[in-house]
Amino acid sequence: EEIPDSWSRVTEELGDATWEDVYQACCVHNTREWGNIALGVLILSLFLYLFLFSLELLGNSAKVIGGCTANSLMGDVKNPIAGLVIGVLATVLLQ
Repeated sequence: EEIPDSWSRVTEELGDATWEDVYQACCVHNTREWGNIALGVLILSLFLYLFLFSLELLGNSAKVIGGCTANSLMGDVKNPIAGLVIGVLATVLLQ
């Protein structure tokens, strides 16, 4: 029994489909489908904006909460390992 290669199996599944048939099936949308695509892109953009805005709020709140304290902690640190440990400790406390 001869095992068919993958290309012959694909051509059997597709039959006599042309590239135009493939394009029509995959890439041509009616008005409702375009509306759904536009709505999805709009919702994705909105969530991306909200995510970036929340990151900005988080950064601003960290500046307000730890403003002078963080400066006094990090201002005297000359050892980079100690700075790393203080940064990890501050992250754990904020989490």
